[in-house]
Amino acid sequence: MFTKLRNKFLILNMSITTMVMIAAFVSIYFFTYGSIDSEIQNRLMGSQVQTQVSAEVNEPPDDTEKGGTTAVSQSFSLDLFNIEVDGDGRILRVNSYIDMPDEVYQKAAETAWSNKESNSAITLNGKQWRYKVMQISMNFIGKDGQQFTSGESRFSILFLDITEYNKTLYKLLTTLLTVGLITLVVIFIFSLYFAKRAIKPISEAWERQKQFVADASHELKTPLNVISSSNQLMSILHKEN
Repeated sequence: MFTKLRNKFLILNMSITTMVMIAAFVSIYFFTYGSIDSEIQNRLMGSQVQTQVSAEVNEPPDDTEKGGTTAVSQSFSLDLFNIEVDGDGRILRVNSYIDMPDEVYQKAAETAWSNKESNSAITLNGKQWRYKVMQISMNFIGKDGQQFTSGESRFSILFLDITEYNKTLYKLLTTLLTVGLITLVVIFIFSLYFAKRAIKPISEAWERQKQFVADASHELKTPLNVISSSNQLMSILHKEN
């Protein structure tokens, strides 16, 4: 009986503790996830604006060979590259400092163009990349200083390496799970100890009550036996008389 009561206390305590820990850890994880996602979006938007500005201030390129890799004036890094495509998704120019085969850039452009509304992630060369597609207006300044707009539809597809971001989230998740399991084990040990201490006075009181009932029963049996014996003796004497 007392073991069941102790187990009920233990289960109740562990259930409440587990729910509180899960709520706290889930909040921490999703807060971090939201912060990282916001940072990724800001980097994509900021670099897209930079690409837009670059397209507006440079003269129209003479070479529009598709599939080539061209360094541009904006500050692309090793975790960013940009692909310019026409209205049909054909590559016009690749702006990248990352050493990857042309086939990889072609695959990246085709995947992003076929899912340009999803703003999802793809895998290239073993890394995860988030992309964003945005139409760019080609405003040029000629040699005579006159500004004109190209009628050609162009789109900028910016790719951002999010491998390290994903690793950060994975490490955070692993840390939270490890800390949570260790904490639950420690709390279980302490809860078991205190549950036993909480049950001990009740158990001792119950044992004392049982002992009191046993002693009282024993004390009551003696006079009852004497009375019963006296009644039997009187019955025998009565019959003899």
